[in-house]
Amino acid sequence: MKPVGEAMAIGRTFAESLQKAMRSLETGLSGLDDIDIPGLGAGDDRSAVKAALSTPTPERLRIIA
Repeated sequence: MKPVGEAMAIGRTFAESLQKAMRSLETGLSGLDDIDIPGLGAGDDRSAVKAALSTPTPERLRIIA
């Protein structure tokens, strides 16, 4: 079989499965590491999170988590 960039993770909880899937993607992440959201901590945090989620990026799942 040829690798196609998929990840399979089995865990007891969704969070545990997500952590395992993130680690198995071989992107240098060890799971749900902290990420920087531009504008966060400058007052209106909800609008900063909404702005970060409004554009489709690979980081969207990590922003939600």
